[in-house]
Amino acid sequence: MTDLMLVALTLLTPGMFFENSVRRDPGPQDPIDAIVHVYFTSDSGARFSCTGFFLQNGTEEFMVATARHCFQYQVTQACDSGQIEFKTAVGGFSGRCSNVIVADPRDDFTILEADFGHDSGSASQKIGNLSLTHQSFKPGTKLKMIGYPSDPERKGQLTVTENCWIQSDKSPDFVESLTPEENQKRQNAYEEFKKRTAGSKDTSELRARLSVEHENHNCSVYGGNSGGPIIIDGTRTVVGIPSAYWPGFYFKNKSESHSTEIFQKVVDV
Repeated sequence: MTDLMLVALTLLTPGMFFENSVRRDPGPQDPIDAIVHVYFTSDSGARFSCTGFFLQNGTEEFMVATARHCFQYQVTQACDSGQIEFKTAVGGFSGRCSNVIVADPRDDFTILEADFGHDSGSASQKIGNLSLTHQSFKPGTKLKMIGYPSDPERKGQLTVTENCWIQSDKSPDFVESLTPEENQKRQNAYEEFKKRTAGSKDTSELRARLSVEHENHNCSVYGGNSGGPIIIDGTRTVVGIPSAYWPGFYFKNKSESHSTEIFQKVVDV
């Protein structure tokens, strides 16, 4: 999100960066056909932006994965109220959230169904998707992040962040235990997701559980990158989304720094 909060830790600055990380305009080698600009209009009328990506799901539905905090954690209310809009990176198709498929109360992750109205047919010809993985990758595995960072340099332009990698040790789990009611709500959401994708070759093995495990990485994240995909470089495989990081990011950080590490949300499929 560009202004509110990135897990309550980005109130004072637009973001952080590492000296190793490089940012550039996207090229033909980048899977931007799967990227979508996500907009949220708050009750006060303020407009914020994040990044999302189309999720491979084996159905004809447009499923967009992004971060819950982009909607002040009130995803269902925002979707039902017409406060969530989408614009595809390729084709510029505009759409709205029509349904919340998963909004995990424990993790900063949500899957939304997008409706592109009369443009749905055209959009389906232009839009690609990314796949999820629960595979573990070794430290040093090269990453690429795609999104719309809103810092003064990139100004919300679609941006590829590269020359970054998975770091050597894992960060602690910040998430508190769920109440029985929250656990049941979470399970119900996943059962609905499995039902919606039943029989699909791409999602038949989906266990519909999001892990609270985090991986350290040193890709430079700014407001607006939230919810965008972090992929294995050279693939269309998503290993996580930028979700949270420590404060104190007013300067360029060493590539091995963990004092201002960013946490990668790992999606377990």
